[in-house]
Amino acid sequence: MKDTTKIAGKALSEWMQEWHRVEGGLYTQEPELPFLIGVYRFILSGEVVYLGRATEFTNGGFTKRFRDFTRKGAGGRNHHAGQLAYEHRRQLEVEVIVTGIDQAAAWTAKRLKRALLARELPRWNVPAASR
Repeated sequence: MKDTTKIAGKALSEWMQEWHRVEGGLYTQEPELPFLIGVYRFILSGEVVYLGRATEFTNGGFTKRFRDFTRKGAGGRNHHAGQLAYEHRRQLEVEVIVTGIDQAAAWTAKRLKRALLARELPRWNVPAASR
């Protein structure tokens, strides 16, 4: 199947080459992540188990989203995938594709996540009841 769909001027195959490993996983201290938005994926034992997006460009970017999975309280854990991420928070590898820092980048992240999910649906993105 030919990769012809463009998202912000790039084919999905081009976006796939932009995954960046986040040192420290969900507990990262990478200083630029609070200012960046895009898509992220969680990898557990070599398997991509979840795809998400961080689109709050004025409120903490990736860092805020990752903290939702590690802090006490509901946060990202209201969703079944959030509960699983919290349970495995110290074992997860985290990778990101940065789409930018503004509203246009948030829109790109939304479209990119949709395309990535259509390509390969990680098991945590599918509610247990529908598996």
